[in-house]
Amino acid sequence: MREIKFRAWDEVHKQMLYIGLKLDTHIGGPQEDLMQYIGLKDKNGKEIYEGDIVRGTYEEFSDYDHEEYTIEFVSQVTFENGAFCIKRDYVNFEGRMRGPSLNKHWDSEKVAVIGNALENPELLEDAK
Repeated sequence: MREIKFRAWDEVHKQMLYIGLKLDTHIGGPQEDLMQYIGLKDKNGKEIYEGDIVRGTYEEFSDYDHEEYTIEFVSQVTFENGAFCIKRDYVNFEGRMRGPSLNKHWDSEKVAVIGNALENPELLEDAK
């Protein structure tokens, strides 16, 4: 059974609010953006929420030289098509972008939460 938790960004007070099961008694206005706990923790044991920015690695196999490379990325956790995903840009062995993709099969133990999109949007800008 997955534990259901939410957090909300309070734009007025510039702070994150953590919300339990009595959701309707805690939501006060339209300035709050809900971000659901995805049920996983990062490699440091920190809970991962939708909207978090994570730094991690993935393995990619090169058809050109038949080598496997470890590629580092910074990305945002999103919920799309019924799954929590991370968006990442593919970079091939020559360094050319192959376009963004959704990675639905990512290993939470290979990422670390470094911030979230509302409090730390510059982390995503720095990653581009």
